[in-house]
This record gives sequence, C-alpha cells and structure tokens, in this order.
Amino acid sequence: APPQLLDRFTATGDPTLLAQCAQDIAGLPAGYAKRLLTARLRLAQGRTQEALEEARRLNADTPDDLDAYALIVDGALLLELFTHSGIGT
Repeated sequence: APPQLLDRFTATGDPTLLAQCAQDIAGLPAGYAKRLLTARLRLAQGRTQEALEEARRLNADTPDDLDAYALIVDGALLLELFTHSGIGT
C-alpha cells in the first residue's frame, strides 16, 4: 500500500519503492486520500514546492486535517533548509 511504501522509502532510500508507490497511487480513485498520498510522494521525490502547494490546497478543502498540516510543515521546513543551505539555488 502507498503509505507503507513511502514509510519504507523514508527508512531505506530505495528509489524502486517510489516508483511502485507512484504506480499504486495512480490506480487509486480520485479523492482526498489520493491527493494526500500524491503530495506525500512529491515530497519524497524532492518536489517540495509542488507538495507544499497541494498540501495547502488540501488544507483549504479540509480544514483542521492533521495530515495536511503535517505536509505543510514538512514542505515548509524543507524549503527553508534548501533556501538557507543554497541547495535549491
């Protein structure tokens, strides 16, 4: 399942897990869960700005959802790290 694949990727860094996760997410029906997993996948892929933008849209659509808040925090922290380290420039 995509959440477990993302967790395993975070623990191992194995890029094949991201490919499998993307494939599994593509097969999910449209909706909140797919959007949330897509944002998490983007964050794991290093597509931080896209993940942050989707997390903000999710939060606007479903206020007070802790998963969307967590993505916003993770994305914002990564962007801050990139900005101050020069990685993203």
